[in-house]
Amino acid sequence: MPLTATEAAAKLGLNPKTLRQKLRDGVIKGRQIGRNTWVVEEGDVEEYRFRAGTYRADPTLLPATLPGGRQKYAGAANEAPEVSGFVPEPADTKLLERDAGPVPPVRSANEPATAWLLLAVGENRAFGSNDGYDDEPEAHYKWDDTVPNHGRVSVGDAVVLWDKKTSIGASIIESIATASRTKPIYSCPICRKAHIKARQTKMPRYKCFRCQSDFDEPITTVKKVREYTSTHSGAWVDLSGLLPGARLRALCESPKSQLSLRPLEWERFKAAVAEAGGPEILTVVEASRRMIAGGHRTANVRVRLGQGVFRRELLAKLGAVCAFTGRAPVAALEAAHLYSYAKAGEHHRHGGLLMRRDLHRLFDLGLIAVHPKTLTIDVAPSLSGYPLYQELSGRPLKVKATQGQTEWLKEHWNEHRTPADAGVSG
Repeated sequence: MPLTATEAAAKLGLNPKTLRQKLRDGVIKGRQIGRNTWVVEEGDVEEYRFRAGTYRADPTLLPATLPGGRQKYAGAANEAPEVSGFVPEPADTKLLERDAGPVPPVRSANEPATAWLLLAVGENRAFGSNDGYDDEPEAHYKWDDTVPNHGRVSVGDAVVLWDKKTSIGASIIESIATASRTKPIYSCPICRKAHIKARQTKMPRYKCFRCQSDFDEPITTVKKVREYTSTHSGAWVDLSGLLPGARLRALCESPKSQLSLRPLEWERFKAAVAEAGGPEILTVVEASRRMIAGGHRTANVRVRLGQGVFRRELLAKLGAVCAFTGRAPVAALEAAHLYSYAKAGEHHRHGGLLMRRDLHRLFDLGLIAVHPKTLTIDVAPSLSGYPLYQELSGRPLKVKATQGQTEWLKEHWNEHRTPADAGVSG
């Protein structure tokens, strides 16, 4: 049964203004039908109460389906329902262990691109006055069900990571794993709220931004949470310093939002990246999004640490020679995969060349490519302001490409250039 925002607020004991903010942030599900007019389903109100811990009932009297569509587990207290990545505990309380449900489905290729601006600050990103998350921006991102929008992020979504000051990089979510864990929550000893922050030098060390109190030690409580870990290393594109924090905020659906997971307007973001660094930069990210939406797995064309065997084989075969510029110090050369992004991510015998680190990065982004018929270097127009790169345009490769390497270079060209430009069929 649909409820107005005022009716829903009354059921939850919230101020209508607070409820509308929770609706905008995605903490409570709802449908906006006007500038400040929302409709909320009664089931979504009950689901929020259940997640917030205000929903109390005897498990033996609960219906077959809990609020939000979750199935009640009716087995013995020491039996475990099979939920991927979730380790339940004995049902020794009257409140059933909450379950965040299945991982969100993969986005359809026909759906508009969904994108998120993800805050990743330092080695440990603290949220809600807890110990933080061990993010590795190029590979994975973690959050839990205390974070607004936690259940809206899906496989196939675009993600842009930033550190409040500038962009870090962008990619596409390949998978999302879930697990149940506990985490400490630190709160103010005066007002008992978790809106606190540790100060670097000023004493007392902690300040509460809710009641403005200063104190030396917070109260510590332990909370059970559902943790989400997304992986996105395959299509990762480094955007360090490309867009400032103020520009990224302006590209969000709610520019004044303070959330760690913020909905981002993807098309406007792409336009901003194209303006700042060139339209080719996000080519691999877009290709990955379409692949995942179409049900295909991704492959990694980026060189990573640990590919030593592959690099040693190329050095033994080709010598210390950059494919684009010639002889170079061994330490400056990387083993670059030539694969089209749609190919499987494995070391193919004829699938690599040695490249200087900067040229390798530009090759991965499609800013430098190799004409598949003439085997000459093609430099994207967006690099025209950089003479050291522009002068490579039209030059032949410094190594003799095998037939296998030529086929991979053709795939790379077709991914980053228009095949018709070279008279090449896809």
